[in-house]
Order: sequence, then C-alpha cells, then structure tokens
Amino acid sequence: MRGETAAGRDEAAPAVVEALPDGKGCVVRLGDRTVRVPARCPHRGAPLAAGLVTGTFLECPWHGATFDLRTGHRVRGPHCADLAVRPVPADGTANPEEEGST
Repeated sequence: MRGETAAGRDEAAPAVVEALPDGKGCVVRLGDRTVRVPARCPHRGAPLAAGLVTGTFLECPWHGATFDLRTGHRVRGPHCADLAVRPVPADGTANPEEEGST
C-alpha cells in the first residue's frame, strides 16, 4: 500500500512534464490525470517543460509565473495571460486545434 495523507487518501505520484514533439505543447501527468499546456509561458516565452510542478501548480522556470493546472489561471508571479489547459484523454490523444484557446 502506498503512503497515505492525513485525510486518508493516497499520496499523489510525482508529476511529470514532457515537451511534445510538435514543439507547440507539453503534457503534464498528475497521477491519473494528464493535461496539455502550451510549450511556452505567456509571460516571456519560457519553456514550460522546464517548469516545476507542485501539487496542481506549474511554475515557470524563468520568472515564477505560477498556474493552476486545473483551471489555467495564473495564481502568482508576473502579470500575464492565463494558461490554456486541456485534458488529455486516457488514450493519450490531444486535439492540437484547441491549443491556444482559453
């Protein structure tokens, strides 16, 4: 059995961020949930594949803009647009036409 939190739920597996081969996006695996985000931060274009994921938050590696991966909203850091976050179906397919819309 995996470790449990004080609330009795299983601890989440570490998140994984991977750049997609198309160069236009990244996938973030959050335990049993996977989302697609743009490859670059909307603030100054930093590569989000190098970002830090803590819980459900993705922090840009350059200036610390931090986005909620559930909603795409910027929660701290420099002022910039929210992040387009799209769920990736269990079969791993993502719709690139939706990329960039919020």
